[in-house]
Amino acid sequence: MARILLARRRGGPGGLHPHAAHDRRPQRAARERRRSSLSRPGHALASDLGRARPGHPREPRRASIRADARHAPRDVPRIRPFPAPRRAAPVRPGAHGLHRGHRALGHPGGADARASPGGRIADVDFESEGLLEGLEDERARKDRLRLLTELYEAGVSLDELRRAVAEERVALLPVEIELGGEQKYTGREVAERSGLGIEFLMRQRQALGLSRPPPTERAWTEDDLQAAIQIKKFLDAGLPQEGLLEVARVVGESMARIADATRELVGRALARPGDTERDLGLRLADATSVLLPMIGPRMEYVYRVHLREQLRNVVLSQENVAAGELPGSQEITVCFADLVGFTKLGEALPPEELGRVAGQLSEFALGIAEPPVRVVKTIGDAAMLAGPEPAGVVSAALGLVEATEGAGEDFPSIRSGVAFGNALEHAGDWYGWPVNVASRVTGVARPGSVVTTREVHDAAEEQFRWTPIGRRKLKGVREPVPLFRARLRDGPSRGPAAPGRRRRSS
Repeated sequence: MARILLARRRGGPGGLHPHAAHDRRPQRAARERRRSSLSRPGHALASDLGRARPGHPREPRRASIRADARHAPRDVPRIRPFPAPRRAAPVRPGAHGLHRGHRALGHPGGADARASPGGRIADVDFESEGLLEGLEDERARKDRLRLLTELYEAGVSLDELRRAVAEERVALLPVEIELGGEQKYTGREVAERSGLGIEFLMRQRQALGLSRPPPTERAWTEDDLQAAIQIKKFLDAGLPQEGLLEVARVVGESMARIADATRELVGRALARPGDTERDLGLRLADATSVLLPMIGPRMEYVYRVHLREQLRNVVLSQENVAAGELPGSQEITVCFADLVGFTKLGEALPPEELGRVAGQLSEFALGIAEPPVRVVKTIGDAAMLAGPEPAGVVSAALGLVEATEGAGEDFPSIRSGVAFGNALEHAGDWYGWPVNVASRVTGVARPGSVVTTREVHDAAEEQFRWTPIGRRKLKGVREPVPLFRARLRDGPSRGPAAPGRRRRSS
């Protein structure tokens, strides 16, 4: 046991399981730790996680759930995220986060802590606690019992288990353990160690969309501390507090959407018919441990590419350089496109199908917009595009019409409004006259059409066929606005084709 504890404290040699040399008897194959492929049949933590060292004559011994060698091995995978149980200091009651670093210390104290002098945690009668109620299938009952036992021995309190069962989220607890970290700092301690003011630290956390715990509550992890230290470096480099808070809001909103999308993707990909809670929970935890380290480099790559593309379209005049300032408002072409009848469609379609339609619109917009035109945002049934040149934005809008027309008879029609003028870019969005007008023009456009203001028409008159549709009174605009419908000179616009749908008149 001393060898095991020492190996864990030092991190152990790379790639080796902490118990690899536990059994020194001859003719026993030590096990090397290896993550299984997520594409293998069965769940991701199958028994082939360990393998005999090459050339060894004997089959490797099977790993036990418990670290205690006195327990008979069982034909189940070793629960990699769950450490061997040991005593630990009490956790704060009612904690929702289950953190691997915290659980590594062992079972929390309090009324639920029942450990023998040797460190072994006594069994809990989960059935009498009512945590197996409602499970008629014997396999489902047995696997929930095993999972509850493993979670309890890993340090999850009985109250947390009761709450998870009541909320029908027992299968997600292993993932929470995989994602977590030990909540060992208070907000004041993080502020003191990072050099940030406590109020700014709290505002920064809130801007990211996270909860704002009391400054004296131990709700901060080592990752939180390191993030605060990085923020202090940004401040020391001369970046203003308010600017950092604005960026934090954008990052928080974007990360929340990314987390939502990846959660749905992984959940759908790994859920399998016939799973028990334990099957799915361990598979999700293992997938999280494999996939999570890939997210950071991937996001950095996308960030660099977007930043490079945007810098190529920034106009920085000599006057701006001499004045020591970046340009403020600039001329920009804005397009709003929305799906016709999307609200009524929502009354007839299930949410999953409605989400598929919205996702298809986003895919069309991202596929058609080519730099310097970019998709600013998509919101359900609408997309906003922007670019420096009117012709490029009008072409993208016509391409979006063509794409939706080729998507099948059941896909809603789209209409677009395009305007040109001075606007201000702020935190990844645009504000100003062309943004407001483009949105209003969309409201008067017919399905399958692209309607623009006179400024757009005059700037791109040679590239398209135009039909004047008269002056229209737009909400929020004082004077009636002359509008024009745009069409391609040589037939339909570009966009992915799909058979089986008659093209609407455009």
